[in-house]
Amino acid sequence: MKSVVLLTGASGFIGSRLTEVLVGKGYEVHCLERHVPERNRAILEGIKDSVVFVNANLNDNHSVHSAMSHINPDFV
Repeated sequence: MKSVVLLTGASGFIGSRLTEVLVGKGYEVHCLERHVPERNRAILEGIKDSVVFVNANLNDNHSVHSAMSHINPDFV
């Protein structure tokens, strides 16, 4: 069974590299994102079909709690 990771900042420089490494190691990666244009996912072009994008905003406790409850990640 794959370990599940909930990751923030996946569309940034460091987060995108971490996402690539985790996908490559076989983790199930869920990327928390606020409403952003599709072009911000371009940095993940090679792996975006291998991750799950979750709409939530770190400034909104309810959306983060909802995402955590739904995903039940092993690592955050």
